[in-house]
Amino acid sequence: MKPPLGLAALLLLSACGDPQVRVVTHGETGQTIERSEWSGGHRHGLFRVFYAGGERQLESRWEHGLRCGRWTWWHESGCAMKSGAFRDGLREEEWSEWYESGQLKWRGLYRGGAKHGTWRHWSPAGELYAEEDWEEGTRLAVRLSSG
Repeated sequence: MKPPLGLAALLLLSACGDPQVRVVTHGETGQTIERSEWSGGHRHGLFRVFYAGGERQLESRWEHGLRCGRWTWWHESGCAMKSGAFRDGLREEEWSEWYESGQLKWRGLYRGGAKHGTWRHWSPAGELYAEEDWEEGTRLAVRLSSG
């Protein structure tokens, strides 16, 4: 018989008296599938998600309910899938995504949650096949490689 899905929570008090809760969610076979921290009813702190086999799927940070800091997703094989940063809940700075082989799939910048600058896209074989120019979320140009 499989155990029911469950939660385990630990209540902590921070230095300022704000209650903080650490939550661990378990799957049907007892494996940890999620670890999160909460404060004032919002996600606050480290947030992790795991595949059924225990491999990490996502590692992220939250600040008072808003996404912040570096976020990284992994393929089930353990290779990085996607990585980028959030500030005040919006995507910022450089973001990248990889094929499961580890080959870079695309790379580009965000500014205030919108695509900005030159975005480059590669094939699974590693060949650059497209470049896009963006300005604050508006695509200005697309250049396709003739390879």
